[in-house]
Amino acid sequence: MNSFKKYFWDVIIKHYFDYKSVATRKEYWLFVLYRLIAIFALAIILYFIKYIIILLNPGFIINPSLYNVVIIVNYAYMVIVLLVTLIPSYCVAIKRLHDIKLSGWPLLLFLIPYIGALIIFIFHLLPSETEHNKYIMQK
Repeated sequence: MNSFKKYFWDVIIKHYFDYKSVATRKEYWLFVLYRLIAIFALAIILYFIKYIIILLNPGFIINPSLYNVVIIVNYAYMVIVLLVTLIPSYCVAIKRLHDIKLSGWPLLLFLIPYIGALIIFIFHLLPSETEHNKYIMQK
């Protein structure tokens, strides 16, 4: 639980727009892992809440407008979580690129379908470059 706080929660709360330092492989991949776990956990919770509401209200399916409201609320929560974690995700990705002596600009390779994402994925797997790294001095 301590690593969740350190690698996910603190990034979201304390370092929301921090992109000027570096993030090690461990910091980056634990953030990605905890973000995915949070998104899937929220999706599962919202899925069960939707069906509990349906089970508790037998006439609920007969009234489609109420069912649509529940679905819209579920999607709204998911969009909020994705948007709240979007900027920190990019900041951590930029900091990971800083750790291998690259600027944040190569992150724009994501705009190239398939190949760009593969290149960025490979960049994120590379080991840290600590010798003469100008970004480490900013940490």
